[in-house]
Amino acid sequence: MTPFLRKSFSILFFMTIVHGIQAQQWKPAMEGLLLNQNAQGPDHFDIKFKHNIVGRDWIFGKYLDSDTLKRCVAYREGGKWISLPFSVDETSVVADITMQEDTLCLLGRFRGVELDYSTDTLPDTHFLKWFNDSLWGTASNDYYYEGSISSKGDSILYWGTGNYTSKIAISTNGGKKWGQIFPFSPTDRWPEFGKYRRIEILENGHILMLNNHNWSFNNQIQGMNQFQGILGHDGIDWVSYGDGVLADSKVVDFEVLNQEYYMIGTFDQITNRNNPGNYIARWDGSEWNAIGTGLSEHPTDLFSHNGLMYCMLESDNQTFTFSDAAIPYLAAWDGHVWCGTPSTFSENPNSFGFAKDTLFVSFENAATSNGNALAYLAYFDGDYANGPDAVCSTFGIGIEELETAGTHLDFFPNPSTDEINIQSEEFDLEKVELLDISGKQILEVYLDKYMRAYTLDVSTLDAGLYTLRVNDAFHQKVLKKNSL
Repeated sequence: MTPFLRKSFSILFFMTIVHGIQAQQWKPAMEGLLLNQNAQGPDHFDIKFKHNIVGRDWIFGKYLDSDTLKRCVAYREGGKWISLPFSVDETSVVADITMQEDTLCLLGRFRGVELDYSTDTLPDTHFLKWFNDSLWGTASNDYYYEGSISSKGDSILYWGTGNYTSKIAISTNGGKKWGQIFPFSPTDRWPEFGKYRRIEILENGHILMLNNHNWSFNNQIQGMNQFQGILGHDGIDWVSYGDGVLADSKVVDFEVLNQEYYMIGTFDQITNRNNPGNYIARWDGSEWNAIGTGLSEHPTDLFSHNGLMYCMLESDNQTFTFSDAAIPYLAAWDGHVWCGTPSTFSENPNSFGFAKDTLFVSFENAATSNGNALAYLAYFDGDYANGPDAVCSTFGIGIEELETAGTHLDFFPNPSTDEINIQSEEFDLEKVELLDISGKQILEVYLDKYMRAYTLDVSTLDAGLYTLRVNDAFHQKVLKKNSL
């Protein structure tokens, strides 16, 4: 007999029991906002999302509220958007927001600021603070249509772009005074000027920022080098992250998930085989590595929520894929596979984000989905990443692992109501485990030697999300439903 060759696999087994038929669809979320927004001009509808800032979930940018007042920031509460009580002129916009201790900080262009509860007006500025129903700012000629702001303790760091100028500044006293402590200033090339801005103070106090163009270090221009892509400061000196990206590629965003760094951009291994991946890469502590086969199109945004990392692609082309999964617009990465619910919109989305643990999408023009009117802002009524209509990429595709190369493992039916059949053509099944969403083991079964098939009874399981693990290391999504 051929000597036993141990193979390790684990299957991500998503069991969502569905009682009857539940709609998984996009629905309008314009409560508190004007239904008919301006789709053109300097005051056109344009918002982004930020989760859990001073305990609330926000939209920011520029829009009209239900009373047709020009607003730029609101939070979600009681099923509606509640704008902070101040209005601005048509040229004003919030570029980014952050939390400095228990105070909301706004970076952008603020002109004609009028308080709802007072006849007072605030001076024109690029920086506002909101705390306990009070709003204040310091007069400034600077303004930023695009930008990024981050804070830790008393320090606030921003990177803003406006009127063909770009500025990086830091305040160590809560925004009362700003200084430029960096030994460089950014220089850009048209037409990308100001397009990609991201800077963040990490929990350990280190700084990460995008670096897609030449920088001036001590008045000496440094060409594109190993610093291109992501630049870091470790508290002592500026450091590079590997060899960066090559050719004329750019990094458009980065995200930290489970203490791992991810970056997305225009880089790919077709243009230059030495690039770290196809539009997305993960930092392993010493170099950037591809995530499977990567993406098929340029991504534009990266954000995380509840242990998942969400990536937005540039267009709705149905052939665009996350690894081998055709998911238009947006998919969620759990560390192993991409998952998402394919959606059809009449307009390309402008941004995605979460509020109250619900996924939202915004559009610059009024949109529809499957014939249903969404207006400019909508939410997904269901579980976008793990719902019954979600699809997922194949685990391990494009990843060379000797241990799993050439193996084949089947599990069916999918979806299932009562049982899951597990079959292997090439290796023995030794152990089957079931874990709940918290990682707690629900059951553990040790199988007899040389078993190549096993049927797992799931008929008595409660509704919820589970992980089915077979011999310890392969991941795939299946769905469990109640019997009708």
